Amino acid sequence: DEARSGDQDMDGVGIEVDKKEKDSTEKDNINKANNKANNNGKDCTPVHVIPVGRGTDTVTIPQTCPSKTSPFGGPKKVASVRGSGVIPESSGMVASRINPGTIWVHDDYQNYHELHAVNQYTGSVRSYTIRNGHIFDYEDIALGPGPVPDVDYIYLGDIGDNYARRGNSFNVVTIYRIREPNLNTLQDRDLKFWDKLQLTFTDGPHNCEAMMVDPVSQRIIIITKSSGSIWVTPEKWGEGNARMTLQKMGRMKTMENRVTGVDITPDGKEIVVKYYDAIYYFCLGERSYGDGGDDAWEEIVDVLSDSKGIEVPYNEEPQGEAVCFAHNFDGGIYTLSESRGSYYVPLYHHERL
Repeated sequence: DEARSGDQDMDGVGIEVDKKEKDSTEKDNINKANNKANNNGKDCTPVHVIPVGRGTDTVTIPQTCPSKTSPFGGPKKVASVRGSGVIPESSGMVASRINPGTIWVHDDYQNYHELHAVNQYTGSVRSYTIRNGHIFDYEDIALGPGPVPDVDYIYLGDIGDNYARRGNSFNVVTIYRIREPNLNTLQDRDLKFWDKLQLTFTDGPHNCEAMMVDPVSQRIIIITKSSGSIWVTPEKWGEGNARMTLQKMGRMKTMENRVTGVDITPDGKEIVVKYYDAIYYFCLGERSYGDGGDDAWEEIVDVLSDSKGIEVPYNEEPQGEAVCFAHNFDGGIYTLSESRGSYYVPLYHHERL
């Protein structure tokens, strides 16, 4: 996607800059940022700004990766989210990119064909029905590019299989793709238009609870819960419904416990992986945009397979499975627990240091 990898103005439109002027400006920005980082003792220095999605919000990109210290602080409760009767089992979450302050959440309880828009400040919830959708076990949610350039899509992963019940001829997991709605203009509580991608494992059923969409290569990446195996779609998902066979490309080096969630930043340079009792942060630094970034997914597999990552300060939540980055770089990360049976569930925030 040339518009994402090239130089852009604040509206996301590509512009041409004289190379010398560009190099000089970039060098000055880096020097200023590095000086600020040295004064503050920070390892990770934001120096660039790019547009996110179709909105006017921006995200700064770290120039260097942290070496040893977590870039996020410990958890702080910022809101209470209605659990019982509304979101009984929060299993996945992702921050909206066109509705600032909103986190999309889904649950995996019984047959709830719903997406929930959670206000990250107040905890209030608005629920939307996925009309004519089918559920086996929704386990994670992601945001990423899709068939229309410069448009963000919600990817909902029906990828769970606690008792290997999909089995044999039913050895298929399903991803639903929905164009992210603007809540300011959305009138209907039914989400009627979606595409479906059916994915098959090559070696039998797997129970998975972690899924992300690489914004550079546009490949969907799924991590198995117990073994940490990393599976990747063989190609980009184009328009309409599709079928693919997943490819096993690696295995998580860090397996503190079972993998329950994952998220990637809009620029594809940072990843957080959630376990029941821990959160780990992975930094990719610069990404490869050669050949349209088609093989850039290999960088994600490499960092997850070869690096232990950096542990983020975390207090274990009851059946805590969900994690996501905030919609902007400086916003940190959020977690939400299933806490089945609780009337209200705390939404926790980890500030970026």
